[in-house]
Formats: sequence, structure tokens, C-alpha cells
Amino acid sequence: MMAHIRFLSMFFGCLVALLVGCAGEVDSSSAGNTGATFSASEFTGGVFQLSVLSVDDSCLDGSLQLLFMPDGNLQPYQLANPTEFPAASELPSPFVVRLEAPFSTLPMELTGVDGNRLFVAEAQQSDVMLGVAGTGECTADMTFFVSLTVSSDDELALATSVILDGFDHPDCPAVQSTPCEVVLDMRGARQ
Repeated sequence: MMAHIRFLSMFFGCLVALLVGCAGEVDSSSAGNTGATFSASEFTGGVFQLSVLSVDDSCLDGSLQLLFMPDGNLQPYQLANPTEFPAASELPSPFVVRLEAPFSTLPMELTGVDGNRLFVAEAQQSDVMLGVAGTGECTADMTFFVSLTVSSDDELALATSVILDGFDHPDCPAVQSTPCEVVLDMRGARQ
């Protein structure tokens, strides 16, 4: 009988605490979560697998999507080669993105830190063969602008803007405007 009373007392005590909002045990996974982000100045660098999640093509109405996501857009496209990023403590520092044809190796540079972002200097490639059906020998010059957000020491988010210009070959289709832009949503995961 005494155990039954003790149980009822604990049950009603917990019920009252819930209704009144009395502080009890706090889930430590949500305690103190104020939306703080990882500081990019703590980024240790390392080898990351980069993937393209989506392509927004304002150059050729979506025709360039297969250039940046050759397997289609139903799943993330992993770049064939991992990329080694320098640590924030080593900045400014160069790094290389090894791309597949029709691209060539893309030298880049991390230049600085601000909050959870790493600054990346623009990079360029000339005469990239577009390989879009019906464009034959059409090439374009590309300038890459990357906004790199460090989600954690093991996760990166890259918003990549690719500015295309120099559609000079007769096989090139008419573009909406020159230069034009393709935006890539990318992620990186530590290997």
C-alpha cells in the first residue's frame, strides 16, 4: 500500500511539474542550443569528398546540368577525386580541385576566415568543351566563385557560382545573356 501511495505521489508530482513548467531534467542535446555555429578559424583542413547536390542553369535553360551532374539530378554527384583543403591556421594557402574532363585541374586559394566562412579567391578555366547535345565544338571560359561555409570540422557547404563567357565558336547555341551564370549547391564530407 505504501509503495502504491509513493507511486501516485511521484506521478502527480511529475504531472504538476509538467503543467506548471517546473524545471526538471533537461535534454542535454537541446540545452544551450542558441544556433551557434562552428568557427571556421578552428577548421583543421584535410581531405574531403565533394558532391554536387543541385545545378541552377541560367545560361542554357538547364542544358548545362549534365555538364556539372553527369549522372542526372536524382542523386548527388560525387566528384571523382577528393579535394585536400588547407587548415585555417595556414591561410592564405593554395589548394587544387582535380576535376574530370572536360574540365582540367582547378588551382584555387583559401584566403581568409570570417565567422563560419572561408574566403576562396576566384579561379578560372578557359575553353571548356561544353559537350551539350547539338553544340559540337562549343567552348566557354569559366570563372568560379565559391562561398565556403564550415558546418563542422568534418562538413563543408559550398555555394559555387560559375560565370560563363566566350561562346565564340559557331557551334555555340544562343545564350540568354553573356556572361551568364550556373549556380552549384555542393557539400563536402571528410574522408
